[in-house]
Amino acid sequence: MLPNRTCAVVYSLAVFLAGAVAGALVMNVTEHFILHPARPVVEQAKKWNEADRAHYVERFKSELSLTEVQSRQLERILDETMRQYDDLHSFTHHIRQEGIMRIRAMLDDSQRKRLDDIVKKADAPLAEQQKKARRPAR
Repeated sequence: MLPNRTCAVVYSLAVFLAGAVAGALVMNVTEHFILHPARPVVEQAKKWNEADRAHYVERFKSELSLTEVQSRQLERILDETMRQYDDLHSFTHHIRQEGIMRIRAMLDDSQRKRLDDIVKKADAPLAEQQKKARRPAR
């Protein structure tokens, strides 16, 4: 059996660590689902385009003095990385939608309406960005 003082220190550390883990989890969930909700792939407006790709390839080529072989490898790595980002964004959007559906299932009609308003309000800045992006350039 451990002495009382040692037990107190061990329990204090365990409580501190549990609190830190719980706090980190809450912050992570808050950031991903409330502050910065996942955006559907369609809403990303193809952030990675040929101009971006060419810019990074040229920048790395000049700053790192890449050979042609290295430049082609870099292009493949960048393309693969962006596909992975697109897959991740699509997956997180799916998780968010699934969570919203599960929450809706447990609510009564008036609560569902309020939840829909909350979700719509959270998505409003993104909808405004999409509207601006769809406007033709003058």
